Amino acid sequence: MAFDPTIIAISLVATGVFVVCFRYSGLIKVAQDAITMAREAGQVMRNKTMSDDAKEVAVQKASIGLLGSFLQITIRAAIVLIGTFAVIWAGELIGLATSAAVTDFLLTWQAIVGLSVLVMIIAFVWRRL
Repeated sequence: MAFDPTIIAISLVATGVFVVCFRYSGLIKVAQDAITMAREAGQVMRNKTMSDDAKEVAVQKASIGLLGSFLQITIRAAIVLIGTFAVIWAGELIGLATSAAVTDFLLTWQAIVGLSVLVMIIAFVWRRL
């Protein structure tokens, strides 16, 4: 099966934009902070030396923090996806390829495997920088 080079190019650029946006979005840090917050709340609940009132206050504070983390993760993920889709939409607007054609290509096993390997290589190299 032959693929249009223009569609492949748009897909590569969109993947590159995804990697860069994801890298600089801070999603990983926010998620790690949320996991830490949840673990600490669990430790508070298991603490036998704290009163129930103190536990309640600590868990309420953690729940507010976790809600904030959820909102941050949602907004940051949306920004990453919008940046990625903007490349595909721009390609359609200037007449290079339709969004449907690019999406159809991105859903093939060849694109999934190829782009996954490419992203892993980029991540490996980026960590070395």
